[in-house]
Amino acid sequence: MKILNLAGLMPLRVSFLDRFFFFRGGAYNAAIARMLLAISLWLSIKEAGDAYLWNFYVESYKSWGWVPKGLAKIFVAPPNQDFVINLFHLSQFFCITMFLGVFTRTSAVIAAVSATLYASLIASFGPYWSHGFNVQLLAALSFMFGRSGDVLSVDAVVRRFRALPSPLKKHDGEYWWPVLFAELSTHMFMFGAFYQKFTLGNGVWWAWSDNLRNSLAVSWGLARFNPPELVLWVANNPWLYKTAGTLQLIAQFSTIFCLFLVRHPVLRLVIGGMFFFLEIVGLTRLFEFWHPFWVPLCLLSVDWEWLYGKITGKIGRPVSTQRGYLVMGAFLMAVQKRALDVVDNIGSRYRLAVYAFMALFFGYYAANIIWKLGEKHLNYPFSSMAFFSENRALAPYSKPNYFPIYRGWIEVETVDGKKLEPSMIPSPVVNPILISSRDASAQQQLHVSGKLLLKNAFWMNSPQLSSSSEIGSYRTYSQIVAVPPRPRPALPMVVLHSGLTSISDKLGFRGVTPSLTWDEASKQYFITVEAFGFRDPSFKILARKNVREEPQEVDPKELAGAWRGNRFFIKHTGDGAFLYTLIEVADKALGVTETYAGPENFQSYR
Repeated sequence: MKILNLAGLMPLRVSFLDRFFFFRGGAYNAAIARMLLAISLWLSIKEAGDAYLWNFYVESYKSWGWVPKGLAKIFVAPPNQDFVINLFHLSQFFCITMFLGVFTRTSAVIAAVSATLYASLIASFGPYWSHGFNVQLLAALSFMFGRSGDVLSVDAVVRRFRALPSPLKKHDGEYWWPVLFAELSTHMFMFGAFYQKFTLGNGVWWAWSDNLRNSLAVSWGLARFNPPELVLWVANNPWLYKTAGTLQLIAQFSTIFCLFLVRHPVLRLVIGGMFFFLEIVGLTRLFEFWHPFWVPLCLLSVDWEWLYGKITGKIGRPVSTQRGYLVMGAFLMAVQKRALDVVDNIGSRYRLAVYAFMALFFGYYAANIIWKLGEKHLNYPFSSMAFFSENRALAPYSKPNYFPIYRGWIEVETVDGKKLEPSMIPSPVVNPILISSRDASAQQQLHVSGKLLLKNAFWMNSPQLSSSSEIGSYRTYSQIVAVPPRPRPALPMVVLHSGLTSISDKLGFRGVTPSLTWDEASKQYFITVEAFGFRDPSFKILARKNVREEPQEVDPKELAGAWRGNRFFIKHTGDGAFLYTLIEVADKALGVTETYAGPENFQSYR
């Protein structure tokens, strides 16, 4: 593209994109970005999981299933532990060489790919994944092909020792784009979170409703149960959590514009670095989601060469002195002067390769955010970034209301009568309850996996629960719990609906497998109840109405209908209510009466 010289300057032959990616300097920024990303990758693989516990993870997470994601798709089943351990140490080694700048470009590629594979393996148990590692992996992958070892590296020291010519002049103009790609990956992570909040969270109501209050309550009320005073203070003061939500939307929206602020380093540092750092602080203080591997990414928005120049007074950056906003000549002069440091002799093949990589990488990144391809393709670490994006408040948003949510739950008692405190239950034990089949074999595996996790190990950020006590009773539940409405305190949450899924205790292992079927002949739904582990069971069907649609704290009532064998035909209620059923099982031979979860969220007619 040729910029016309209406302001009296010589024309420049640079493309529009060149002014953002190919300009002079940047070698030190690229080197420091390389070191920051190496630190982030090192912390990520350390936090992701323990390679030496891989066999235990495979055994204890059978109930989750093996769902390979990203690079882990090359494995149809979990690889052996020796491979995972070797991969872990390989990634560690190349993170070190990447940081030091030893065979820099090779080290950067291997460190990024091996860390991504390791994190992908860890994330491949079950259908979901945590978003803690996505952003730094994407930043490293977008950075890895760039030049970053020409200064501040062992490679540079060796080159100088061998009296080889400096590559800085030859490759001037090639140092900025990898830095900006890594920064763009980081800020697309933030912008993706904003986009999902705004589209899925009903726009500004994501911030101006009770959403953040309910999100805090859910984070601390589904597990952990020990919120700090700061959390309670924010959750119980509407002006605080609505202001915090508004500021978060502004911060997540604005960071993407750092790409256009390279020549405005102070704004770039504030919007890109400080806003992201405040996001980390907020997640840590309010949710206790401490992500140390994100902190180095904040420093990608620092122009280190400009900062050094400001401190020493040795480096200046060309700026426009024109202030005309409506005069075409003044505008073009400003554009051209700000483009004076653009390198216009970069090879066309090199530029084409960079732009092709940018189009493919960031095009797919954007497509994942817009069309949620991450959940469809499972191409981890690409993701829709939809964490905490739904509006956790019920319309109308100006009116206080319950916020219901499903929860898997367990009750554990040792043989000596000691009950496990709720705060000691790690979420990986209860998470698979809601997605597990209700048949006997799946429920049995659920108990085996849960007991292994409770007694022997920890997973990611969950506490270790090693115990020599033998588990005597293990009960799993499917529940609907809710954050109570204002002016009641946000915590503790209340149980709106709860039913067992299975039990193992001194009486054995038992449960029920319910199913819901439409009978075309009678124009009725019927519930089939298959029991296992009982001797002489009898059944009663109970129900609550509109538990999630119109949440309230009420007792269940017996559901009208008739038994035909092991099928319960439901009488048409006539009110259009959604039914949430429970199955009461009485067994005189075992001496128990227990209430199990039945089919949920259906109307009594079609």
